[in-house]
Amino acid sequence: MQIVFSMLALMLCAWLAGRVAQRVRLPAVLGMIAVGLLFRYLFEGGVPAALESNAHLLKSLILTVILLRAGLGLRWQTLRSAGLPALLVGTVPVMAEACGLCFALHGWLGLSWSAAVCTACMLAAVSPAVVMPAMLDLQAAGYGQKRGITSIMLAGTAIDNVLVITLFTILLGFATTGYSDFQSVVLTVPLSILKGLVPGLVVAVLLVFLFKRVHLVANEKVLVSLVAVVAMVELGTLIQGAVLLGVVAMGVVLLRGDEKSATQLNDKLNSLWFFAQIVLFVLIGLSTDPLAIQASGWMSVQVIAFGLVCRAAGIWLATHWSVLTARERLFCVFASLPKGTVQAALGGMALAAGLPEGRLILTLATLSIVMTVPVGAIALSLSAPRLLSKD
Repeated sequence: MQIVFSMLALMLCAWLAGRVAQRVRLPAVLGMIAVGLLFRYLFEGGVPAALESNAHLLKSLILTVILLRAGLGLRWQTLRSAGLPALLVGTVPVMAEACGLCFALHGWLGLSWSAAVCTACMLAAVSPAVVMPAMLDLQAAGYGQKRGITSIMLAGTAIDNVLVITLFTILLGFATTGYSDFQSVVLTVPLSILKGLVPGLVVAVLLVFLFKRVHLVANEKVLVSLVAVVAMVELGTLIQGAVLLGVVAMGVVLLRGDEKSATQLNDKLNSLWFFAQIVLFVLIGLSTDPLAIQASGWMSVQVIAFGLVCRAAGIWLATHWSVLTARERLFCVFASLPKGTVQAALGGMALAAGLPEGRLILTLATLSIVMTVPVGAIALSLSAPRLLSKD
């Protein structure tokens, strides 16, 4: 009982720290990370140790919630209205940043090519926890509606995350197993994607069939869906498929096949996300070692900054053929800066998988959050009323 009380007290402290951070116009996640960091040094053992020992499991569960929410949020109407610009914004900037980071990580920090590639993919992801709520708020306030900027950024962020997480899981498998033959990669990647997609589509169709024929309340649908997702993830791990892509596909098919149930699931998962994000960012604080960040040196800061420059160039290129004005394209650059959610969920996976550079990769993930979340969130909030028209 004492452990349960202490864990709830830790979450309460993290929530309060998040609210304090928001009061001084900083992102809430920084307050949550700070509480995790504080508890790491104030209380050795106990709750921090219990959380850290189960960190990989907790992050994996939270990651499935993130991806399921992403799939449930990918409305066909939004994708169709956003069109080609959303596809370009979701692919070109993240690939530009990943390529730039890959060469910087290998050349400047000395990571092996396999570790550099999967780390670059992880670091390149934009944060849905920061960008998506901000876009929804701007949408409600009427900013950028004429040319659909918020729809482009919402769809682009979802595509960005799906692409990055899928590539990271596949490439991490190559990095840990030692596959380096180009031909084997070319043959394995499509097969891995197929192995991940098929279970997701099958489970989604079965859930649509069940929800339409059996009366279940919203909470029961959430329970059934989460059990199905966990079972699908276990199956995908056994058959070595890109199962996380299947989770997103499951959400998309659920939304398409049974919009009422998908909306209920999304609402409940949004409530669950309130607790999940606290746990996620507290875990980041608990696993953060300031000495390791200091030891990584100024070069690590330069690597992350170089990646952001590459992303900005990618955003500018991706929106070149769109109807957006130069001011609106500049806003898209600011809106795509924050990192956070994906880095928090994936940062420790390389270490858990036994990659020699795992500790450095986790340090880079944490540093990217600390560097980009406050700068990106503040730039986003300040630039929106100045660069976007209110329709």
